[in-house]
Amino acid sequence: MPLERALPVAIAALLAGCVPASFWIKDGVSLARYQRDQTGCEVTGTQQVPTNTQFGWAPYTGIYSADTNTALRQRVIAQCMTDRGYRRVELPACPGDTASAVRSGDLPRRPSMKITSESCHVAMMDGSYRLYTP
Repeated sequence: MPLERALPVAIAALLAGCVPASFWIKDGVSLARYQRDQTGCEVTGTQQVPTNTQFGWAPYTGIYSADTNTALRQRVIAQCMTDRGYRRVELPACPGDTASAVRSGDLPRRPSMKITSESCHVAMMDGSYRLYTP
């Protein structure tokens, strides 16, 4: 990845590691099933609410583009995930030592999702997230 693209990803990962974030949760679901469900809902959302890119110009910004269907598409995706039994939950960032252990692979992954009041999230260097429950 070129440096001009890698740096913003790294900064975003560091900042994301400091704040709570929300995730679709369904106890007992495997990672593979979660990924299939999420992808399926994203495909459904894109099919039902296609991109509608509008271009404009604004002072200090210049030419910009915006997808005016983003909010509606996100609602369709949310309804799809809810229909599949998921719920949206906000989790805090994992503390430093835990986050380091998750990133390095020292803490093994569970075979299925289990969220408790002690669960937290870790922002990975590739921009993805991992959920951790002690």
